[in-house]
Amino acid sequence: MAGLYDYLTTQLTPQEEIAFTMEKARSPFAQDSGIDYDYRGFYKKYGNLTPQATNGHLTDEFKLPNHPTFSVESRFYTGQPNAVNWNDAGWRFAAEKGLL
Repeated sequence: MAGLYDYLTTQLTPQEEIAFTMEKARSPFAQDSGIDYDYRGFYKKYGNLTPQATNGHLTDEFKLPNHPTFSVESRFYTGQPNAVNWNDAGWRFAAEKGLL
């Protein structure tokens, strides 16, 4: 299934794609479609898909604009009004069942 923002996602060499596919299959994100996150970009930069946060999430850096918690920390942020600024006082995200 093609995503709206596929044109933004990182392109890998055939060798990198094989290594990425194997890494993703072993990761907590094996079943995630990647429709709202550039997993290839994260992999290319860090060499793995290991969550760096204590909450089990990857960084905001590779969230695509359609991610439910797209933020100003994303490399794809270009002023979109839907982007969260986690440093704004009082901002809080509470996931609802079925939202994610």
